Amino acid sequence: MKTTAASIKKFYKCMSETGYVDSNEYKKFCSFVKEGMDDWISEMDDYNNFDEDDIFW
Repeated sequence: MKTTAASIKKFYKCMSETGYVDSNEYKKFCSFVKEGMDDWISEMDDYNNFDEDDIFW
């Protein structure tokens, strides 16, 4: 998750430097990623480590 986020941030940084993305929007995006990272990692851990006994059919 962290590697993917870093790659996307690099892409948006390049887009900001070339003028395709507003620099303020890039900063907002970076803050969004930083603030959400812990939650995203937790959700992915839950998804990847589900217990089959918890499935209600």
